[in-house]
Order: sequence, then structure tokens, then C-alpha cells
Amino acid sequence: QNEELKSALAEMQKQLNALTNNQKTGLQNNSSTQLIISPNPAKDVANISITSSDKNQTYMLKVIDSIGKQVNTYTVNSNSVFELNTSTLGSGTYLLQLFNQDEIVQSQKLIVE
Repeated sequence: QNEELKSALAEMQKQLNALTNNQKTGLQNNSSTQLIISPNPAKDVANISITSSDKNQTYMLKVIDSIGKQVNTYTVNSNSVFELNTSTLGSGTYLLQLFNQDEIVQSQKLIVE
């Protein structure tokens, strides 16, 4: 179990490092889809904006905590704003991953105060 935790932490750090490298634009992987979080850091609510050239695309949004555990999963639509209730999350850094089928389209970090 300890090795699994170390592996999960290493993967999370790798993903967060990739996000840090793309911090200026907030984009990663696919330039036709954008995942924008505001406010970030968030206290009670974070608005998740998803814009895409695909007008009626449905995505899966995963919320992953700092140890790599999936906290929640949501179904979201392109070109919409999703209100994420962050008051139920503990303070810390989370990774939001936007999936189109089985492929990660965007990743973005969220800080909850």
C-alpha cells in the first residue's frame, strides 16, 4: 500500500509540474478545448468554464486530491460553465482533469482555501 501511495504521489507531482509549465495560458494538451477555473484559489465555489470548437460535446470532469485519490466525477457540457461546490473539499491543491471518452483533453490545478 505504501508503494501505491508513493506511485500515486509521483504521478500527481508529474502532472502538477506539467501544469506549472503551462501556467501562463492554463492550457494543456488540446488547444481546441479550454478549461478555465475562477476564482482560483476558491473558498466555497469555483466556476469551471469549458469552451470548445465542438458545440455539443460532453466531457467527464474528475477531481483528484493531492494524494492521487479521485474525489468526485461530473458530467459537463462544452461551451458552458459548471459550478463546483468547493466547500465540501478540504483545503489544498486538487487536479481537475477533463476527459473526452478515455483521453485527457485538459488538466488544471485548483487551490481550495
